[in-house]
Amino acid sequence: MNSTLRTFQELNMRVLFRLILLTCCCGTAGAEEFEKPLVRVVDLNIGESQEVTLHNNETCRIKVLDVREKRDQVMHAIRQIEVDVKVNGQKATMISGLYRLPRFVGGVQIDCPVTANYNRDSHVNHWGIVKDVRFRLWPKDSDWIHPNSFVYPVGQRWFASQTWFSNEAVSARSGGKFYYHAGLDLGASEYLTPVFAATDGRVVSVAGNSDDNLPKAAVQPRYDVIYLQDKRGWYYRYSHLSAINTPVQLGATVKAGQQIGVVGKEGGSGGWTHLHFEIKSLQPSGQWGTQDGYAFLWQANREQFSPEVVAVARPRYLVLVDETVRLDASRSWSKTSQHNYHWDFGDGTAASGETAERVYRRPGVYNEILTVTDANGNSDVDFAVVKVVPPGGTWNSVPIIHATYHPSIGIRAGDPIVFKVRARYTSEGLDVWDYGDGSPTETVRSNTDPSTHAREGIGYANTVHRFQKPGRYIVTVRRATSLGTATDRLVVRVE
Repeated sequence: MNSTLRTFQELNMRVLFRLILLTCCCGTAGAEEFEKPLVRVVDLNIGESQEVTLHNNETCRIKVLDVREKRDQVMHAIRQIEVDVKVNGQKATMISGLYRLPRFVGGVQIDCPVTANYNRDSHVNHWGIVKDVRFRLWPKDSDWIHPNSFVYPVGQRWFASQTWFSNEAVSARSGGKFYYHAGLDLGASEYLTPVFAATDGRVVSVAGNSDDNLPKAAVQPRYDVIYLQDKRGWYYRYSHLSAINTPVQLGATVKAGQQIGVVGKEGGSGGWTHLHFEIKSLQPSGQWGTQDGYAFLWQANREQFSPEVVAVARPRYLVLVDETVRLDASRSWSKTSQHNYHWDFGDGTAASGETAERVYRRPGVYNEILTVTDANGNSDVDFAVVKVVPPGGTWNSVPIIHATYHPSIGIRAGDPIVFKVRARYTSEGLDVWDYGDGSPTETVRSNTDPSTHAREGIGYANTVHRFQKPGRYIVTVRRATSLGTATDRLVVRVE
């Protein structure tokens, strides 16, 4: 058993033990309460107000004042939605989705997972929204999901690779529509990274086989997909799996933290290895729609790993050559609530502050380094991905690149680490690894077979590296072509 899987199983056994204690201490009443979600969801039109009863029976009044959208100059897709809201008489401006956690307004916690703007622009209604704005609310001191009832669903570090999260504009579609991401894509290593059940649940669909009479808007069976239903009545989708564990059979019950599969790029993956994790629940419209899981993943990560600092430089950016882009680290967090920001850019320059403005003169995919440090010297690193296209270019005018590594937890000096990389939208050039430890660069060639499901070695190219000393290493891989250079980075922690 590798060290990463053993570490995750130990963590998940602790979560399961706390769940058993919770059930034993609370008895039947606790079990009944556990089945009810803590979140309250409300859909409103502009100018509409409503009184909402929270899970602790407190009430609050919420009103939508205005909605504004911002679009990029390349795809002309929505890049940000601002919503003016009044909660218990206090006004605030919310940003919809895009790696934003619930915030305190008017004595409650509130977030805005989606607006009808995305729905009107989208090639499919993921969210089941028919009014202008959706809000979610919790009491001011509440957890977002029942404590220790939710497990991080991939066997790796938080943000160990690239992600596509809620409301990010992924691609243009026919008829002037766009694919705005619903659910959470967690980049990881195919054939290596284990996938865990995020909650206790029953298998209602696996490998294309499913229960009868399931809601089609919530469950869409496919050969690479598992669906679980938990005691909240929510459906959980795990997609693009390269393998499904044998005990995961139709009708079986699984526990939170139990391994159910392995990350892959099967199905409609777009050719990059990741877990598509998505929750479907009944929405105020009466339709099944996506229940944004970002806050739940965040809470699970804090419960399992107790980070001191979490750096967030996402979502990714899409801009034209010579256009000013404003990088934003405001979604970052630390336990002390006192931290500073430092940016290191690929051209050798640096900056400090929560935001940083950049202008890129050449096409390519840039990957800028954000380091967030708290008052006690604890720090974390994340990367801002900026895709820059030439005037008149489209969202896929420049090559892209995706890197992963495994294991990402429990690494000791001298341990072998498997690095994987795949360039896309190009057959030109080679992938050059710089491991950040002073060792010579290493060159591989990925994407020799451009098909979406190309097997290992002809899709992703593999290499193995060993770090000889403990430390935190910034690993960089680049693919240079005549259309621009694509860069990806990883942060590796060696104990």
